Amino acid sequence: PNRMTTGWGKHARGLFSVLVLTLALAALFQSWELAAMMIAGLMVHELGHIFAIRRHGIEWALRVELRGVAVVTPLKERCKLDHFENSLIHLAGPFANLAYALLVIGLHFLLSPNPDNDYGLRLANFSAFSGLLNLLPIGKLSDGGKFVKRVFASLGEEKEKILLFFSLLAWSL
Repeated sequence: PNRMTTGWGKHARGLFSVLVLTLALAALFQSWELAAMMIAGLMVHELGHIFAIRRHGIEWALRVELRGVAVVTPLKERCKLDHFENSLIHLAGPFANLAYALLVIGLHFLLSPNPDNDYGLRLANFSAFSGLLNLLPIGKLSDGGKFVKRVFASLGEEKEKILLFFSLLAWSL
């Protein structure tokens, strides 16, 4: 990425952006609790991508903006990876959300003797929902869409036609 800054400036700008995004979400939904859950879910999701990217030794940067959060990597480095490796990077975010949801549920039942305290369950529910939602194949907007694109790109033309036929058949059922 061309706009990556280094040193403390990179971290300060990122923290400031997270603060602004949190304030915007709290104002939009009129709930600090919901804003905190959304930020936690977004950060866990992006950490999933970061762990998968770091496994390949690729440089990365966290971009936080009002429209969302994203991990950016140099295109040349990502192009060196095959479709399978890139697919794992795309799926790492949603699966991190699902793993986080299971962890939060487990901690909730271990640590919360008060049945009226359902904050942990709402956090787990939001994280699981956002992870599953992100697995939907919605073009370039979701990790699921990027994954499906990688699957089709990895196939030969004949296999792609067969997979497309069965995909359309499954959607029509």
